Amino acid sequence: MRQVDDVPVVSPKDTSWCKTFSEVYTEICREANIELAKNCPQLDKAFFLQNRGKVLGILFDATDMTWCIPNEKRRKTLSSIHEIYYSEVIILKRMQKLMGRLNHICQMCSFLKIFMSPLNESFAGIRSDADPNTVLTLSAQARKDLLIWAGFLLSDFQWLPVPAPKDPPCSYRKEIVTDAASLPESQRWRPGIGCGGVGLSETGMISFAFHFDWPTAFLSKIDEKGASFGSKTTCLEALGLLLPIISFPDYFRNSQVVVKIDCMGVVFGIINKSVSGDKCASIFVRAFLLIAAYLECEIHVQHLPRKSDWDSDVADRLSRRQTMTINDQKMVDAFPRIVIPSCLNSWFRNPTPDWEIAKKILEFVMK
Repeated sequence: MRQVDDVPVVSPKDTSWCKTFSEVYTEICREANIELAKNCPQLDKAFFLQNRGKVLGILFDATDMTWCIPNEKRRKTLSSIHEIYYSEVIILKRMQKLMGRLNHICQMCSFLKIFMSPLNESFAGIRSDADPNTVLTLSAQARKDLLIWAGFLLSDFQWLPVPAPKDPPCSYRKEIVTDAASLPESQRWRPGIGCGGVGLSETGMISFAFHFDWPTAFLSKIDEKGASFGSKTTCLEALGLLLPIISFPDYFRNSQVVVKIDCMGVVFGIINKSVSGDKCASIFVRAFLLIAAYLECEIHVQHLPRKSDWDSDVADRLSRRQTMTINDQKMVDAFPRIVIPSCLNSWFRNPTPDWEIAKKILEFVMK
């Protein structure tokens, strides 16, 4: 950031690229007889060489590279949240307008996508050409998530840093590989089926290793769609990824961690902040990301094909007791056991898509 002819511009240090580009672009448009919009006094959309202005509905300040939501847009969004939260009848058109505003904010703050899934569920079964006055059902969790959005919009700190592009993980980073075993209905029950994984330090040393047996009755439980949890691979893989961050939070704290997993559903779930078609997996992804944010941990997720290297081969063996070697067992015994919060133990006994589990798990780690 520097001054060029008393006009602040964003360009590399000791250059006037921004000013030069603007002047050349304006001249080309004049020669091509292309009429440009006149400069807006309110710095809305059309303006020339300013350090603050509104672009696509977002206010930007180039002096410190921050952004905020215009007060009018903030007021309209809060008003819409208030109206829908306290309404007994939710109209499709009103809900669509609110979701459009929230998605607009997510472009600058992707973390907030974590609180979109229950709201998106209200559109389940609604056709694209449905009557705008169609009545929707809003779940209790969706209403709770609206309060989180309201809290964000009412925050005293209005200007937020412009998010930097996601860089690849640095060379000095930690790595974790997890794997979860499933039990499809076609397979006979065997004891010792669960999940396992290893965590590596920045120097490549093993920081932890674990195996956890799925509770016997849990795998035969049936979800709301009629599928047994033993065959819900994405849900089991998300659980297998969640357990280490609950049990070994100091490993993740203030670190860059590369998460390697062989389930594409979980990979895209972490990237998109939810898992399409699997509420329970979305809940565990939310819990994982909330805990990572609390621990100030930067997560980089990668797809690692099954048994493609030493790490994944070990994680695969650790997911079943019958495939664990003597050395694997010694390695697991050398580290603390996996910790299961009481709320998660209760969930294993009665696995239902309860979004409160994510909050309870976060509270457990915070304590």
